[in-house]
Amino acid sequence: MNMFVDEVTVEVTGGRGGNGKVAFRREAHVEFGGPSGGNGGHGGDVYFVGDEGKNTLIDLKYNRHIRAAHGTNGDIKGMHGANAEHTYVRVPLGTIVYDDKNNLIGEILYHGEKLLVAKGGKGGRGNIAFASNRNQAPDFAEQGDMGEKFLAKVELQVLADVGLLGYPSVGKSTLISVISNAKAKIAAYDFTTLYPQLGMVRLNDDEFVVADLPGLIEFAHLGVGLGIQFLKHVERCRVLLHIVSMESNHPYEDYLKINNELVLYDESLKDRTQIVVANKMDAEGAKEKLQAFKKQLNGIKVFEISALKKEGLEPLKQEIVRILKEIPKLKPKEATRIYEYNEKKESNFVITKGSDGVIELSGDKLFQLFNRIDFNNESAVKRFSRQLRTLGIDEALKDAGVVNGDVVRIFSYEFEYLE
Repeated sequence: MNMFVDEVTVEVTGGRGGNGKVAFRREAHVEFGGPSGGNGGHGGDVYFVGDEGKNTLIDLKYNRHIRAAHGTNGDIKGMHGANAEHTYVRVPLGTIVYDDKNNLIGEILYHGEKLLVAKGGKGGRGNIAFASNRNQAPDFAEQGDMGEKFLAKVELQVLADVGLLGYPSVGKSTLISVISNAKAKIAAYDFTTLYPQLGMVRLNDDEFVVADLPGLIEFAHLGVGLGIQFLKHVERCRVLLHIVSMESNHPYEDYLKINNELVLYDESLKDRTQIVVANKMDAEGAKEKLQAFKKQLNGIKVFEISALKKEGLEPLKQEIVRILKEIPKLKPKEATRIYEYNEKKESNFVITKGSDGVIELSGDKLFQLFNRIDFNNESAVKRFSRQLRTLGIDEALKDAGVVNGDVVRIFSYEFEYLE
């Protein structure tokens, strides 16, 4: 059985950029060969891609670490390293992705739609890039930038035009099995449907997707039964087919309780278009119950069907098609995460005191510069020192009371402060 998973946390890591190369031309008859080290290639990005054939996040549950490949290092003779291939992960339509700060990265609504989840790092520049009139033979290069790395929260909200509402055993699974291509498991006990079943319904030239969602019970908005798991998927349905069983002792009470659960979960759902369906009209005493039910509904139209005997289905399908043509498709959620690195929006550096008394420097811009430095290369370290001065770190350390001989730590690198 295909296990239904609609929420999972995965670690995503963009590939690191390749390192730049330090090299010089070594050719016959060229006494003072200039720099010839090429740039590193970009690291790969991580993309999620919509796949209409998938209906669960089960693959991500068993693949909690998604990493893109690293870029290739630069080489001699000005050869640039190759960019890494991107990593593509196939996910169901209706997948929503958040970062570790709960910012929305985006959602996937269409087959083949690509969503950039984690960006790969830029390749480091080779020593060719640093040649200037003042320094015609630079003997340092940059290391590649780290790719983005974070815990992504991935949710699935089933994408269907029509969602079936109703208590367990009102006949939702039977209905979806007779009007669509879904092969629902059907039995006469509560919670037969433990995860959403999707089916495609065709009527002449029109078609729509219908979802049989886990049965709703009272207090579902508080997480009782399968409530929250069910209610989350209702959000994406444009039309709700509210099915009430005429075998029930209290059809109208059932109808009110289900609607109450919807509103308690999300007040905006009270405005979602509903079609009321009286099912099990073949049951004994159904006609009398229907008359009382209609009177209590006070003018709301009711479609009478027997899903079991396949009666009354054509008018219902025609009504669904008519209403769907009038209702606009749901708009995508608005992403809040910004990928492009923007110096003005990031903190350059932060000074704190570690638990061991050592002065610590951190910050977004500093982290980027730090990762580009090869600390085994003396010229690269000197360049890093100049960059720190440009950022104003020397003055800031002085203002913070740091004196000659104090140890300062920048991430994993420690040095003695000298004025």
